[in-house]
Amino acid sequence: MEVSKYGGKREGAGRPKGTTKENKKVYKTFSVSCLEHELALIKSNAEKQGKTPSRYLVDLALQDKK
Repeated sequence: MEVSKYGGKREGAGRPKGTTKENKKVYKTFSVSCLEHELALIKSNAEKQGKTPSRYLVDLALQDKK
């Protein structure tokens, strides 16, 4: 019987055994609801500060805690 070379395990494929990524930070997801024009303002303000919209909102929410 001839062995197929399609699919299954292949020698050298994937990451080496015993290695993993060390992710030291644990992120949680939250959702914000807003109107379209509000989202446009959030995105615009975030871009002006060089941040993503989510980072901008988190920083804004925590600014009086610093």
